[in-house]
Amino acid sequence: STPSNSSAASDVYKRQIPHPVNFVGVLAGLALFLFGIRRASRRFESLFGASVKSFLSRFTRNKLISFLLGVIAAVSLQSSGAIMLLLMSFASAGLVALSESVGIILGAGVGSSLVVQLFAFRIYNFASILLVIGFFIDFWSKQTGKTKLTGQAIFAVGMIFFGLKVMADNTAAITSSDVTMQIIEGMGEYPFWIGLLGLLLAVLFQGSAPVLGMLLALAFSGKFGIESALPAIIGANIGTVALPLLGSKEHKGRFISFPLTELFIRGTTAILLVIFYPYILALIEAIGGDAPRQIANAHTIFNLVAAGLFLPIRGSLITKVISSLSPTVSEERFAPMYLSPSGVETPSVALGQALRELVRMGDIVEKMYHNILEAFEKNDALLLREVISDDDKVDLLQEEITRFLTIVSQQDLNSEQSQLVVEMITVTSELEHIADVVSKNISQYTEKKIQLGYYFSEEGFREIVSFHRRVGEHLEKALDMFPLRNRQLARKIISDTKTIVQETRLLSRNHIARLQKGTKESLETSSLHLDYLADLNRINLHISYIAYAVLGRV
Repeated sequence: STPSNSSAASDVYKRQIPHPVNFVGVLAGLALFLFGIRRASRRFESLFGASVKSFLSRFTRNKLISFLLGVIAAVSLQSSGAIMLLLMSFASAGLVALSESVGIILGAGVGSSLVVQLFAFRIYNFASILLVIGFFIDFWSKQTGKTKLTGQAIFAVGMIFFGLKVMADNTAAITSSDVTMQIIEGMGEYPFWIGLLGLLLAVLFQGSAPVLGMLLALAFSGKFGIESALPAIIGANIGTVALPLLGSKEHKGRFISFPLTELFIRGTTAILLVIFYPYILALIEAIGGDAPRQIANAHTIFNLVAAGLFLPIRGSLITKVISSLSPTVSEERFAPMYLSPSGVETPSVALGQALRELVRMGDIVEKMYHNILEAFEKNDALLLREVISDDDKVDLLQEEITRFLTIVSQQDLNSEQSQLVVEMITVTSELEHIADVVSKNISQYTEKKIQLGYYFSEEGFREIVSFHRRVGEHLEKALDMFPLRNRQLARKIISDTKTIVQETRLLSRNHIARLQKGTKESLETSSLHLDYLADLNRINLHISYIAYAVLGRV
């Protein structure tokens, strides 16, 4: 064969078979796109997460307002899945009911589709500008704060668009192949399998945004249209429920009704769109725009149809349907109620869960403290055993909360979040120490009093009971102070600690004075009496360490 024939044959081969490097390029672009989305979500969460949580927890009664808040929240946090995790954390705290959350769920879907609308603009050509601006804002911001977070957020958005550009460039090369074009042209004949593929990819990537990003990259080549993309869009909108479903599993299934509600809404909408598929396709084409815009419009239409269907329906009616589908959570052994590993990647959610679990732990410790006094006063052996049993619960929560917060500390946290992690780990440890003093020391004194029939002098017994209650009030103040991180109350607790130390010394001297008088009961219970006072003082000191933690002195 002649050289010209050989060259022509090579060109034909290249048109027929895509180069493997282009497939690697698509995966590299997808990796940048996914990493950018995750990083942007975290940065936007750090910037706006507290405000979003505050608004969502307050305005869920009015469905229209909650819908608008859901839109704003999803745009702010760049993730409808993060909104679902927030809702489940609110439910665990008793702040929101499922019937009140429907508007937010619908709004979050529309909000996430608006983010995809932004992707459809060909502004990925300006990705390098965003990367440069974000980098220098981050670089010049020496201290952690909103300016630095803003720079990191801009850089992450630039990374999203740069990843989209890398995918688009390599996809254009792949679609120039005759083989690829034959596959794309044949996709329209298998809408069910394309829809299933979109669903599975959304489950794999725990969100619809990566699937939409890949579809947009194909559409930017100019050889991939809405006819082939629409089934995948419908499937991806169902598969996006994977993240909240996983989150409910980590909640021991207690809040599975929330993702089931979203699944019911999206599934019903998908069925409706499939029934009216030709009309939906005609509507998208009538709206106009190039292929990327039509794909973004299809995603928005899906979520607008869902909102139009379910927003007028009372939340209580939807709740009844979901309740009939939700599995009953069986009784399990004692375990953390609020810690969800799937929420770790959203620091404000994770810290809220840890704080809620810590409050639960504090309630158990406070109950132990009051119960041991009642057991001591009334010689109640059954209540004593309950106190000792509760210590195992405290130990388990201390271990689980500390492990959870250690994982959270490895995420990208701002300075305030990092400080809160340190404070919560410290408080968890101090509560566990208090529980140990109660269950291992004071319980022994109670057991001796019950089994050996020890009697205290009337004055001595009254002093122990009164001092126990005095320290108990001190503990209650600390448990009320920490969730609010009230620095003024923390200083008051530290001041009161010093006063209680002086009271301990005074009570010890009173006991010694009774010994010198030869009071019979005081002689028999002398060691136990002084040890009890010393252990109450130890608890007093552990309480002060909780206050010091809030003041950042740990």
